[in-house]
Amino acid sequence: MMEGIDLDLNSKPEFCDTCVKAKAAQQPFPKKNSFEAEIYGEKVIVNIWGPAPTHSLGGHKSSLCFKDLYTHEEQIYFLKHKSKCFESYKVYEAWVRMQCNTQ
Repeated sequence: MMEGIDLDLNSKPEFCDTCVKAKAAQQPFPKKNSFEAEIYGEKVIVNIWGPAPTHSLGGHKSSLCFKDLYTHEEQIYFLKHKSKCFESYKVYEAWVRMQCNTQ
């Protein structure tokens, strides 16, 4: 049907690594975490939110939430600037060490 193209009908198709990776099926994301925390502070989820469209009366624009997966306890720190996240983490870490006697 096409003119000007010479085809070798005896040739074998070449292996394309990129094509195989692109077509490979991926495993579904697990519905449940296989890791269960056994003590307070063993696994903590951190979430930062902000900046808020409306600031609080104290001028806070963002919040930082720590959630312990053993007790499901949450602690929220309100921030004027997101750059204060690490300072809030150090405060939370000190609180965990002193109040819960854990690392």
